[in-house]
Amino acid sequence: MRKTNKRSEGYQTRAERKKQKNEIKRNLRMEKKILIGLYDDYRTSGTLNELLKNPSCKLMGSYWSEPNYTMYDLKNEDNCGVVSSGNHSILIEVWEVSESYLDKIEKSYNYYAAYAEYPQDYSQEKVMSPFGETLMYFIEDIKDDDEIIIDGDWIENLNYKSATLKL
Repeated sequence: MRKTNKRSEGYQTRAERKKQKNEIKRNLRMEKKILIGLYDDYRTSGTLNELLKNPSCKLMGSYWSEPNYTMYDLKNEDNCGVVSSGNHSILIEVWEVSESYLDKIEKSYNYYAAYAEYPQDYSQEKVMSPFGETLMYFIEDIKDDDEIIIDGDWIENLNYKSATLKL
């Protein structure tokens, strides 16, 4: 007769761990995916892009928008904001994200979908992109000292600023 060893609580065999890992992957594939357009530090070479380095986030591509927007350097926040009215093109990266990551990104924009009827820093709008219907976030309140970024590329603007500061 064979003796059985008692397993400690939380112990998993290799087969059980593999099964759990495959279940997580399957759930990620089944989770609803949403396209989101990002023009600020969330872009690939931006400082906030770490949040998007996850299996449930996928870069679809980038494009220059129609000249319907104006990008501002928000001096007080060390970030940029875009208003949905204007006559400039902006560089937008489109990401496919899961609902859970969309929620994290919205919170970083101080946008709370459950309270959309209340005043917030940003508003959410659906726009058409070459990749399909895409969610974007636009600033509501522009200050007088906020500077227009004419070229529409926030990362390039930051690189230019840092290069001129070093001189």
